[in-house]
Amino acid sequence: MKLHRFSRNNLMTGAAALALLLMIPLAPAAIAHGDLVKEAVSNSNRNPDNVARDGERKAGEVLRFYGVKPGDRVLDLFSGGGYFAEVFSGVVGDGGKVFAHQRPGARFDRIKDKLTEHYKKFDNVELVVGPASKIDLPDDSVDFVMLSLLIHHLHYSADTPNQLPDTSKAIFAEIQRVLKPGGTFAVIEHAAVKGASRKDSSEWHRIAPEMAIADLTSVGFQYVGSSDVHTNPDDKMMSAWGPAGMRGKTTRLVQKYTNP
Repeated sequence: MKLHRFSRNNLMTGAAALALLLMIPLAPAAIAHGDLVKEAVSNSNRNPDNVARDGERKAGEVLRFYGVKPGDRVLDLFSGGGYFAEVFSGVVGDGGKVFAHQRPGARFDRIKDKLTEHYKKFDNVELVVGPASKIDLPDDSVDFVMLSLLIHHLHYSADTPNQLPDTSKAIFAEIQRVLKPGGTFAVIEHAAVKGASRKDSSEWHRIAPEMAIADLTSVGFQYVGSSDVHTNPDDKMMSAWGPAGMRGKTTRLVQKYTNP
């Protein structure tokens, strides 16, 4: 084995190079995107109830990780009270579009009028109502799909306790249909401890990160990476977070996939 010797000059040259690298400022595009996300989070038109969740949801850090950008067309699947839809609106801007999906039913009926009126404040947000397995959007029509705090409802069925349910496969196939090739599929969920079963983690309203990756890659998505922005060492990830007093404090998987 040949050993490489480093002279004092070599070390000084390396140290100087490192110092120069540390002095290099962020690229203007990165700064501009960060400012854009910050402005979107600070939008005064946002619902105060959603603003109150900023501390736990960490929208700015999450969106910077996912790389949503101006001009993107975004589908916020099962968008609920519109937390992310509001923030997406400010990031994608006038040249983009946000489709805030809602599943029809009694829960949506209770908030329909309020949401419809609220979204009038956002010129680029459109309600899309229908089953997730039949989304009223054309093929290859969106750049980004968000699925936040919902996949724990999709990975288990008593009929097929040890595998991804067919009904969920149909939903993921529909996401692939509307998502452009190369588009981003973003998944956020309360994390379960490694090795947790489908049944247990479903009852806890969680999913193990490795199970999410296995399920989503098995249906054709490509795993890109994860962020640890929602890590809490005090969360044991082995129980339902509500009764355990962990609401807003759970460790959450924040995973990024692409559509081939």
